[in-house]
Amino acid sequence: MPTAGHWRTGVVWTLTWTVPVLAILVVLTSLNETLVFTPAEQTASTAGLALFGICGSAYAFIGGMICARTQNLRIGGILLALGWSVVLPLAVMAQAALDLPGSAWAPWLLDVVSTPAFPLVILLLLLFPDGHLLSARWRPVVWLTVAEVVVSMPFSGSELQISEPSGAESVVNWFIRDAHLPFMLIPVALLLGAVSMVLRFRRSTGVTHVQLKWFAFAAVVASLAQVAQIVTWSLAGVYGPSMAALSFVVLALGFTAIPVACGVAILHYHLFDIDRVVSRSVSYLGVTAVVVTVYLWVVGTLTYFLPVQTNLAVALGTLAAASVLEPTRRRVQRVVDRRFNRARYDAVDTAEAFGARLAHELDAETVRDDLLRTVDVTLQPSAIALYERPAPSR
Repeated sequence: MPTAGHWRTGVVWTLTWTVPVLAILVVLTSLNETLVFTPAEQTASTAGLALFGICGSAYAFIGGMICARTQNLRIGGILLALGWSVVLPLAVMAQAALDLPGSAWAPWLLDVVSTPAFPLVILLLLLFPDGHLLSARWRPVVWLTVAEVVVSMPFSGSELQISEPSGAESVVNWFIRDAHLPFMLIPVALLLGAVSMVLRFRRSTGVTHVQLKWFAFAAVVASLAQVAQIVTWSLAGVYGPSMAALSFVVLALGFTAIPVACGVAILHYHLFDIDRVVSRSVSYLGVTAVVVTVYLWVVGTLTYFLPVQTNLAVALGTLAAASVLEPTRRRVQRVVDRRFNRARYDAVDTAEAFGARLAHELDAETVRDDLLRTVDVTLQPSAIALYERPAPSR
């Protein structure tokens, strides 16, 4: 007879795999029909729908893994619900495009299924990584989040009209029907959730501290993606639809970092590689910024002085960028490792110091002891032995 655990696992994986199936159906629908995001009256491209489908599937899949493999049902459930909150609006758009039964309710449904997204993010901030609040004093923030959902849902997309409102009636109209109250509650709750996360990080130690490092890194990536999306979207009027498409790519990829980081943190897969991940990410970002700046400066300068020789300017700009790539990478990597990946920085420093001493040391016994000490400091093995090849007999 199936146990409660088997039933739970079956339900979890059913909910998990339904998300990518819905995403695939939406993408297939968009190939023949034009999907419209009704509140904003914006058409959605197939590529954009596929990206958000992948993003929602990532949330659902990692949430399902956490629910199935650990006892942390709250965090896993929140991630799974976030996956549904991303894909369900797309499914409602497909329902309206295909004129399926109930499509007349699509505008209302679209707002309703989109409402829980921000509250779920707030709950993730409050409960990560163990599924418990920092203390009982944070319960009002949870109730504030629930209130935001309760206030938003009944009036989302509604056609409620209040004829000639006056006095208290006009205040209710402005706050509820025009959805100002929910949008006023969301930033407050998000800020309080972020404060809770910072306080938890400062008080944490050991594995919890590393888990929060992963989440903080993903939050920074998502924030940078949001900023980049705003910048690229604002440039769409100058550079055309391709820039607008790029903005959605950046946004979808950036927010996919959150479930990935949660999965690594809770499932403990390469958990303690966070310093290396942060170090490489910051290094590549810095190197990219320097190389792109050099390229644009050279091309811009030469184009100004040699307006006809555009190809020459591009070629020289490419050569200049390539010439500074490797020196910049080494210097930036060393500076970043010193701050974010101290273990690697100290190990490289120790190895380089050993190489410098080896150039001037002739005594074999001293070299052997120095080598063993250097390997022990840099690699920290549980055991170490040195095999010395016997001298050939004559």
